[in-house]
Amino acid sequence: GRVFACAYIFVGSLLTARILAMIVSIPISNRQKRLEQRILRQFGRNMGHSDYRTIQQTVRGLGLGAAGMSGVHKAEFAIAMLLSLGRIQESDIADCFEAFNDLNKTRNGRLNSADLTESTVFLPYHRTSSSSPRAPASYNRSFML
Repeated sequence: GRVFACAYIFVGSLLTARILAMIVSIPISNRQKRLEQRILRQFGRNMGHSDYRTIQQTVRGLGLGAAGMSGVHKAEFAIAMLLSLGRIQESDIADCFEAFNDLNKTRNGRLNSADLTESTVFLPYHRTSSSSPRAPASYNRSFML
């Protein structure tokens, strides 16, 4: 009887602590969602010149965009926004660039089937924050093409 009671109290304490932690995290996650929505909606339907220059500087600082080209492409804008939201870090982008450069055998800046013959790339997953439940911490993926 005592062993059962001790085990029951132990399990009950763990479950109670877990439930309390989940309840406490609700306002924190709601605040994070509100901040993300504010960042995503900061431009509304209009963007000022200073906002545009900020995004353009971020894009150019990451090494995106062609030299001499004006404007920001949709993908470049998305990457700048993900970076400002904290969903990705510059090191994640650098890892992607490295993987791309390993695959891009012709060095023309575009992947095609000629590049992918006999290519192998290893993409390590680096967990950047504990709030990103997209993949387990031990996630590694190896692609054989």
